[in-house]
Amino acid sequence: MNPIRHIEFWSSNVENSVLFYESFLNILGWVRIDKNGLVCDQTKIYFREKLISLRETLGPRHICFQANDEKAIDEIASILKSRGTSILHGSGELHPGSYMVVFKDPDGYILEVSYKIKE
Repeated sequence: MNPIRHIEFWSSNVENSVLFYESFLNILGWVRIDKNGLVCDQTKIYFREKLISLRETLGPRHICFQANDEKAIDEIASILKSRGTSILHGSGELHPGSYMVVFKDPDGYILEVSYKIKE
């Protein structure tokens, strides 16, 4: 299997972004490895500070992280709510068989954490 090696996010504030992602990704097994990134297995997410204005562009609509159960998603949703995060859906079942929370990071990227409900 060839996993994604890394994903780079442009951020208005790297420290803020890393703390935000770390607050929920550690529940999914991600760990902080340096001042600008987290890793899970062989995949790294890192942040590069760019002082540019946010605008709509073509590209990924959102990134989805996989959870191991519904409890993890509920825990993540609780953390996000306590931080005042913009939550677009959930936590709950949006599509039949998929339990998820969909939200925006501090720079407006749409993220999802999802669990495929076993039937």
